[in-house]
Amino acid sequence: MDEIVDAWRRERPDLDVEPMHILSRVSRLADVLADRRAAAFVEHGLQGHEFDVLAALRRSGSRSS
Repeated sequence: MDEIVDAWRRERPDLDVEPMHILSRVSRLADVLADRRAAAFVEHGLQGHEFDVLAALRRSGSRSS
């Protein structure tokens, strides 16, 4: 990422490319976390939407009257 930002600075010194450092790293981290989340779902035989439903049910607590 540093090389890409340096290249932008060299070619377009008029642009503020500093946010690229942070945004690119956040994007890459999000990809890694999404892969790990998907792997955890596969390990338990779930898909993302199934986990979302189970999590919503768990958060709702007991509703017995």
